[in-house]
Amino acid sequence: MSRDYFGLTIPFLDVLGIEPEFAKDGHSRIRLNLRPELLNSFHVAHGGVVMTILDFAMAAAARSSHEHILGVITIDMTTS
Repeated sequence: MSRDYFGLTIPFLDVLGIEPEFAKDGHSRIRLNLRPELLNSFHVAHGGVVMTILDFAMAAAARSSHEHILGVITIDMTTS
């Protein structure tokens, strides 16, 4: 059974174990307990995991800023 991600069902976030805490007034908080399979060779969170959390947190915050927003789409997101 999929977790409720602020009104959405997102199976990929279930696989990662992402836990939504809150999204309100343009802010959000997301939790993830890191497991060994989510780490990179330096034994820290893999960049793909970090970017996924960031992408979801930003979308949740954006959706919480207005009651009529049905969704948001990430057009471009980079890190270095």
